Amino acid sequence: MKNVFKSITKKQTLFFVILAVTALNVISCKDVKDYKEGYFLAFYPQKCEMVTILSYKSVSYYHNGVLIYGDRPLDSSNNEVKWDSVYFTVTSLNSSRGKFLDDSIPSLEHEIKVDYERLRSLNASKSSVSISDEPKTYSVSMDYRTSGLKNINITAIDAPLFGTDKSKSLNDYVKISQYEPNFIASFDTKSLIYGFGDDDKPQTIAGLLALNPLVPFQMIFEFKVKPDNLPVSTRFKIELENSDGKLVADTTEMLDILK
Repeated sequence: MKNVFKSITKKQTLFFVILAVTALNVISCKDVKDYKEGYFLAFYPQKCEMVTILSYKSVSYYHNGVLIYGDRPLDSSNNEVKWDSVYFTVTSLNSSRGKFLDDSIPSLEHEIKVDYERLRSLNASKSSVSISDEPKTYSVSMDYRTSGLKNINITAIDAPLFGTDKSKSLNDYVKISQYEPNFIASFDTKSLIYGFGDDDKPQTIAGLLALNPLVPFQMIFEFKVKPDNLPVSTRFKIELENSDGKLVADTTEMLDILK
């Protein structure tokens, strides 16, 4: 009996050793493989000293049986677009020479970071977390402007829309469908008015201007009302006034706006 007991004890000991080694291997493999993706915010503060306006049309098509939505730039060789498919991307910059930076607003950057991480954590809790074989860290570009926004005006400069005067402002007939990055900050307090997760951001130019905001880096404008004299061929002009009283403007190429 004594020999049998010793034999069993040795087998049990060997089993627990194998089990422990296996567990260590599993833990070790998990430590190596279960990496979550990391990121950091790359801030690009700039004054607003110029503005660009580009026109696009929304398109949809089937690919492998799946309906895909996208966009296509409009230019002189491809300028026909229905009124409810055209949109304008308005971007503010400090010059045409690229991303050289102006003085930052550290308190605003901190608030942006906190709000962005809050929304990211909230979204992550609602979806499955992807695990990669290797750690990955990437940057998230966060452009913002340090100039205040005093006024915006959009006009059709070659043909009248919504009336007989071709210099008539179109501000009441367009909506802001998107902000990029998706926040609005105050020029007075240099703090967030609307964060990334706020869905009630103003869609009208008047509503935005009433906030006395910093100039958004990028806005997308669409018609909210059908023009009453289509088809029409015209260029569109955007004019923006910053908090220093400087007027900046840009114009699209000629567009054929269809019913």
